Amino acid sequence: MNVDSKRIDGHRHLVILAPGAERLKQTSLLRAIQKSRQWTDMLINGEADNVTDLAEKLGHKPSYVTRILSLNNLAPDIVESILAGIEPDGLSIAKLTEQPIPEDWNEQRRLYGFPMR
Repeated sequence: MNVDSKRIDGHRHLVILAPGAERLKQTSLLRAIQKSRQWTDMLINGEADNVTDLAEKLGHKPSYVTRILSLNNLAPDIVESILAGIEPDGLSIAKLTEQPIPEDWNEQRRLYGFPMR
């Protein structure tokens, strides 16, 4: 039997997965976080002079590159939850980037449905 454990509203819940089912991760969100790290490295290493230059090199619009780069501002525990596949239901790139990501990590947790610390 494949059993997964999650914390929801501070309570531990067991989820019994169907035989052969794998826990689904939001691969597009994982890829976006990976891109944000790679693109930041490109800016730091001088492979691109600024966001506009980076967007041109990548073949994207500067607004898209800026939204993806903003994922670097996520609290470390939020990133860890996404990497582990235990992010709150409904969390997506669109939800994370529909407005500027707050600098305050507790505000991020509240806004995106993560437990407060």
